Order: sequence, then C-alpha cells, then structure tokens
Amino acid sequence: PFLQAKISDNLNNYQIEGGVRICLGMKASDYFIKYTNLRGRWDKSFFAHRRSIVLDNERSGVKKMVTEVMKFSITYPFNERSKISFNATLRQDRLITLATDSASQETPTQGNIYTGGGVEYVYDNIRSKGLNLFQGLRFKIYNDNYIGQLKKALVMNNGFDARYYLKLHRQIYFATRLSGAFSIGPQKTAYYLGGVENQQGFAKKNTNFNYNIPTLNTPEYSFQTLAAPMRGFLRNTRGGSNFLLFNAEVRIPLLSYLIKKPITSEFFRSIMLIGFIDMGTAWQGRSPYDINNPFNTQLIQTPSYTVTVSSRRDPMLYSTGIGARAKIFLGHYVKIDHGWGYIENNFIKGLTTISLGLDF
Repeated sequence: PFLQAKISDNLNNYQIEGGVRICLGMKASDYFIKYTNLRGRWDKSFFAHRRSIVLDNERSGVKKMVTEVMKFSITYPFNERSKISFNATLRQDRLITLATDSASQETPTQGNIYTGGGVEYVYDNIRSKGLNLFQGLRFKIYNDNYIGQLKKALVMNNGFDARYYLKLHRQIYFATRLSGAFSIGPQKTAYYLGGVENQQGFAKKNTNFNYNIPTLNTPEYSFQTLAAPMRGFLRNTRGGSNFLLFNAEVRIPLLSYLIKKPITSEFFRSIMLIGFIDMGTAWQGRSPYDINNPFNTQLIQTPSYTVTVSSRRDPMLYSTGIGARAKIFLGHYVKIDHGWGYIENNFIKGLTTISLGLDF
C-alpha cells in the first residue's frame, strides 16, 4: 500500500508532499517528504527519503539495508518546454546485521556516507492525447556525482533518455525511446539489463533474475540499478557499468479506435493493444564485445563441484512481441463542502487504479 498527500497555497507557489509505502510482509518500507518553492524565476525544492529493506540470505544471515537521502535542487525554466536543474545530495547507506545469535549480534554495521551533486537538462514538448497516448518529443540529459566520505570513493554517472511519439492514424500512435547511461570513475554503478520495471513474480522465488551469469559484486561497484524494459529476458542477462537500450511500440486503443462514439467506461477506454521491439546491451569496459564481460562467463554449480565456462556471446539482446494493457478503477472519490470552498479527492476507499499488462 502506498499513501500520499499533497498540500499547497492557492497560487501553487508553495507545496508540501509526503508519502509512505509499507510492505505487507513488513520487510520493507519507504517514507518521503518534499517541499517546493515555485515563487520567483528560480524554482527551489528539498527532498528527503528513507528506505529500509530486510534481506534474508541463507549464507550471510538476516540483514537490513537502510538508505537515507536528502537532496536540494534549484531549477531555472527557460520556457514552458525546457529547464535546467542543479542539485546537491547527502546520502547514507547502512547494512545492519540483525541479531539472530551471539555471533551476528557482534557484527558491526557496514556503510558509507556520500555527498554529491549533479546537473540535468530537460526538454518536454509532449501533448497528451489520451491514456498512454502522447505526441511530440521529450528528452533528458543528466550527470550525477557521489563522493564517499567514510570509504573514499568517487562515482560519476552520465546518462540520457529521449522519447518521440508519432501519430499514425486517428488514435494509433508510434512510441520510441532511446536511453543509456555510462558510469565512469574509480567506483561505478552496476546496470542489470532485462525484465520490466515493477515486475511481480508469483512463481518460484527469485525467478526473475539470472543467477547463471556472475553478478557485479567486485569492490569497484558502489551502486546497482535496473535497465529496463527488456522484455523476454531475465534481469542480469546482460550487465555492466554502461548500457544502451532502444524500445519501440505501436499503441492501439482498441475500442476507442473501432467505436467512433464516446466511451463512458474508463476500463473499456483504457484497453490497449501494443506491438513492441526491444534492443539493448549492457557492458563493462570500453566495448560490449570484450571477452571479459560477465555475460561471457557461466557458472555451473553442483553439490560436488563448480565449473566456470567462458564463451563469447552476442552482447546485443533482441525481443519482439505483442501485448495488452488495461486499467481497472476501484473505489470512489469523496467531495466535502466547507461553505468557503471544497476539498476534492479528500480520501479514496480501496485502491485508485490497478494497471495490468501482458506481453508475449
């Protein structure tokens, strides 16, 4: 469950937003608060976030990862379509061994404190034409830098994300996306390519991650993240300190396209068919064709022996298929009249929306 609230003055010059997410299994939680000052030419914001996750591993025991981030940013909008932002960040990571016996009780806490900053340029000329239907161009270019204070480390991440939406016929749109990131410096970020964002697995545990390929757990890596979507592949099918990814989709709102009359049902209006193509790779070093990339090594483990097999593989991943998407609306809105005005969407019973997607 994720609960979020936002308040602002009448002119929207000052905004306060907060939220909390608690896992039903009580093994993870997220808290954040954000203050934004939009008065004047420069926009200013302060963001604080705390995340904790309990990691239960048979070999290393039960550990708790706690990440706390504070970020201050200022933004200069050139016009309605483009802006540049500068930010300063303070981050603390802690890995706490939870006490399950006398040995784990004496295990010291591991972690690091990072200070950093970055710059980001955003151009957005998108016009919304319906649910998940857009027209125009948007892109982002960014640079993030972190310096470890306890364990000296410098992490430099540079990346981009460009998306172009083209109208083909009536409500049919063609969406393309090209994204990439490059981590340089003594310490790096590990990018695991494969799968989709917010992927949920209902089969065996950890079936969405490829453990046959070695993970990037050497001392030169400080952070890790996912590079998605790369449909049809497990996460960590390709991995490294750099990645490039191209996605293309043809989006067809089926009933809205076939029926010319207005559709009042939100569910039927949201039904969408897609055809997609995904292409991408992730690598470490200068070239994805280097034999030393981790995806060229396969680990075969048995109770009696462990074998490491090295063979050159095509670094590029390709996938194509079709899919269907829909949004289910639950609950209802409540409007309260106070005489001097009203509060709309004061609270919602049940869930607001559930987005469902199936790709083949």
